[in-house]
This record gives sequence, C-alpha cells and structure tokens, in this order.
Amino acid sequence: MSAGDTVYLDNSSTWVSSSNQVLDVAGGVAFIGDAWGTGTRAVLEATGVLAFGVVRITSDDPTYETVVQGFEVNANNQYADGIQINRSGWSVALTGASKIVQNCLVHNVLSNGGAGYYQYGITISPQSATTGVSNVQILFNTVHDIGRGAIMLYPGPNNAYTVSNVLVRGNSTYNTGQEAAGLGQGCIVKNNVSDAIIEFNNFYGDNATDGTAIQINNDVPTGTASGPVRITIRYNILANTNGSNFYVQNQGVATTYQIDFYGNLVINASLGFGAVITSSCLGSLAVKMYNNTFYGNWVEMDDYTATTTAMVFEGNIIYAAAGTVPLVDAYSKITSHSNNLYYLADGGTLVTSGSSNYTSSNLTSYEPTALSSNPLFTDTSNLPTGSPPFTGFTGTYGVDMQPSKNGLSLQAGSPGIGYGVNLGSPYNSSINTVTRPGTGGWDLGAYEMTSGGVAPSAPTNFMITQ
Repeated sequence: MSAGDTVYLDNSSTWVSSSNQVLDVAGGVAFIGDAWGTGTRAVLEATGVLAFGVVRITSDDPTYETVVQGFEVNANNQYADGIQINRSGWSVALTGASKIVQNCLVHNVLSNGGAGYYQYGITISPQSATTGVSNVQILFNTVHDIGRGAIMLYPGPNNAYTVSNVLVRGNSTYNTGQEAAGLGQGCIVKNNVSDAIIEFNNFYGDNATDGTAIQINNDVPTGTASGPVRITIRYNILANTNGSNFYVQNQGVATTYQIDFYGNLVINASLGFGAVITSSCLGSLAVKMYNNTFYGNWVEMDDYTATTTAMVFEGNIIYAAAGTVPLVDAYSKITSHSNNLYYLADGGTLVTSGSSNYTSSNLTSYEPTALSSNPLFTDTSNLPTGSPPFTGFTGTYGVDMQPSKNGLSLQAGSPGIGYGVNLGSPYNSSINTVTRPGTGGWDLGAYEMTSGGVAPSAPTNFMITQ
C-alpha cells in the first residue's frame, strides 16, 4: 500500500496477534475499522504478551495524514500498550502530516512495573533524540481498564526526546491505574512536551486505583530540562480521582513549566485535592488558572522552590467540602488573584496565604474583589459523573458541546453571573460552548450563561408537521 490509500477492515471481524503487534500502521495511510461490514467495529486483539502495542505507529508521510479510526483495541489483559506512537521499535522521527487516532475503544491493558512491563492506553513516547513526534490528534476515543495511564504525552527522560503540537479532544477515560493504587492518570504530560491542547475530555476516576485526572511532570534526571511548555488544558471534566484531579510535580532537574488551565469542571477527589502545584517543582513555573469550577475539593499551591514567573488565579469558583480550606497558598506564591468565589457551607477559613487565614469576615483584605456567598449552582445532585461507562459531554464540538448534566451551571440569581474578569481571546469560550461577551464582566466558573440560562442541548425525538 502507498501513502494516500485508505484501508477498510471488516467491522464484524477480529484480528489477533500473540507476538509483535496486531496492526502495524503504514505512514500516510488511513485505516478505518467502523465504516465497512455488518458489525460496529473491527476488533484488534492481543492473545499473548506483545513486543509492541496492539496498534503501532512508527512512520508517517510529509503530505498524507496517517489515520487509525473506529477500532476496538483490546489488549485482552495482556502486557501490551493499546496504541503506541514511536514508543517501541522506532526508526525515524514522526514530524510529517498529522497522525490521527479517533473514535477507538481501547481497553484491558495489563501492566506490571515490577516485572518491567509499563503499559498504557494510548501513548506518544519517543525514546531517542532522532525519533521526536509532532502533529498528533487524539480525538473522541474511550480508554478504560488500563494498568497505568490512559493517554500519555510522554517522551523519555532526556531533554532531547520531544513531543510537540498535540491535540487531545473529546476523549473519555476511566478505571486507570489497575496495576496499583495511585499509578493511573486520565492524561499525563511529561518531560519535553510543547504546544499541546487538551480540551473537552472526560477524565473520570473511581476513587480507588487511579491517581490523577491530568498530571504535569518532568523526570529528566540530569543536565538541562525544558517543559512541559505551552500546555493548554481547557473545558474538561476532571472527576472523582483517588489523588488530585489536576497535579503538577517535578521528579527531575529544574525545568520550565508553562500551563494555561481554564474553563474546567473539577469535581470531587477522595483526598480532596482539586488542583495541586507541588513543592517538588524546580526551575521556572508559570500557571494561569481562569474560570474553573471546583466542586467538593480545594486548590493547594505548595510550590516553594521554583521561581514563579506567573501564578494567576482569576474568575474561579471553589465550592469546597466541609472542614477544608478552599484555597491554600502556604508560601504566598500566587502572583495575581481577583474575582474568585470561595465558599464553604459550614463557614470557616476560606483562604490560607502564607501565615494568614481569611474567613468571610476579612476575605476582602486578601482579595478586594472576592466573593464568599453561595454560588447557587443549578442542581448539585445532577453532576456529569456516575458509574462508567457514561457520556461526559453531549452535543457537537464547536456548535453546542456541553456537559451531559448541567448541575454546576449557575442559576439566574447567582452572584457569579457577570462578576468575572473579561480576559479576551483565547479565553473567551466556555465549557458549554457559549462565547463569553466582548464587553462587560464574564460569569465566574466554567459556564457562561445565555439570557435564558445554559445553552440548551440539541433536541431529539421530535417531528415537524405542517
């Protein structure tokens, strides 16, 4: 086959392998598993320990896209990645036209680090200076029951190994970290990764084995490190993890972090951490957190060793669990904060900054534009969470995509409506795909309200008559 070809696999058939991989993808070729036949998806299945992934992409084309679409990728509880891009058996860099993995179901990946098997769902993981990867799209896949992490942007621990220009959109992950508690992630961005957008994903934990919904990390052990940089995390649902829903740490030498985190719903976590910037961070740190809704958890800025070039916190709602503190900035690392709403139903300390504690009675001495009243969510019993599998989002991307349950949108009388900072582009959309106004204040949190409330879902089961 040649670049520009399209290969259709019978969607009622199963292909298996017990040695190397099931599908070795040719660069510039589109492999389609859901469009031809009498079934639903072609099945690619491991029947033994594989040297590579069930699907392996190690070549591309400068002109034609390389596509893997519509497959059920079943690792079948074997030691094998689901889909790997330049991780094992690499030969050249993948810097040509887009590599696209879309509408696949990836599941049952077995991992055992103690035995040398570190296996993931979908992984971009070059392991040499000559095999960098750029131009990848991971779109609308479901990844579940994975030994470690579900979606990995993870070049090896050397600053010369690179991953760049990646889009992760519309995916749903759950039941990660099946190897051991704390080892799972919905998505990890680690080491020298640049220019990645992670949006409209549903990273769901089970409060048991998974560790984080999104983790940012660097474990380059020696020399110079850079990244992750220019990482945009927006309009996602991060929910119910065992550790922290959003976690930034450093396990190597000093590095540079640049992260925009905005418009996300961050819901519950068994340890209570909605977002944590850990004390292990070294080097230069820039994290901007705008218009997120934290529900049932808190935000903790523990960084004290990095040089904080920007730690910005604006337009957020933190509705923390009873007995906790919504915002903890123990080393006063936040460089700018305004127009946030901090709420505890049972009262108490709302913000800790350095050695000072602030309650509703003196909160404005910490942040003159802060609110401490109930944000008046629509219905906190109607959250976009539940027993998987389930749909985190509904609607069409770019048109009306929004969380499938709108319990954390704001009621018409909410004090958060119109109270936020107008940040302009590129921050001017929302988790319910309503464009925020060009003038005047924005709504606090992840949603932007229309004049009649949240933008409605597309109608179903209707008939037009004349």
